[in-house]
Amino acid sequence: MNKVREYSASVYYGSTGSSSSYTYKFTQAQANEVGAILESGGLNIKSAQRLCDKWTKRGNHGDIRYTYRLIG
Repeated sequence: MNKVREYSASVYYGSTGSSSSYTYKFTQAQANEVGAILESGGLNIKSAQRLCDKWTKRGNHGDIRYTYRLIG
């Protein structure tokens, strides 16, 4: 099964129209949120997508919006 090691976190500020993006590696603490195990090759792609979807849904607050996406 495919694995993924990194994700992109983007934040958009509606009031200014500015945005920024950063790349992070998954951690075991994050994998624990969906009951997954972080292996040497990365996180199971389905678990990683569940995390990104969960964080994106939780990160949409009015004028500031957070978006999380998988990277290769």
